[in-house]
Amino acid sequence: MNIIDRTKEIALMKSIGARKKDVIMIYILEGMSLGIIGCIIGIALGMAIGILIRPIVPFSPDYIQIGIAAMAIVLGAGVASLIPANMASEINAADALRYE
Repeated sequence: MNIIDRTKEIALMKSIGARKKDVIMIYILEGMSLGIIGCIIGIALGMAIGILIRPIVPFSPDYIQIGIAAMAIVLGAGVASLIPANMASEINAADALRYE
């Protein structure tokens, strides 16, 4: 979520009426969706590796712990996207479009 690379997009959204809150929500949802995708891939790979090494090491997944970890990852991704979201919402549309 590189704000500097997407300045023109943000300026266009703001120039057609997007409010500060709208821009913030877009970036938070984007961050959380990336967290969900990463979490799904991580859980799938972890389970696959656990099943593959089951003959060597006993493996029994605890689904409650997996769920708690998944929620923490998604929440962390949402919180981590707050600073870029605030930076994006502070962009002045007129200045950004003028210099792009």
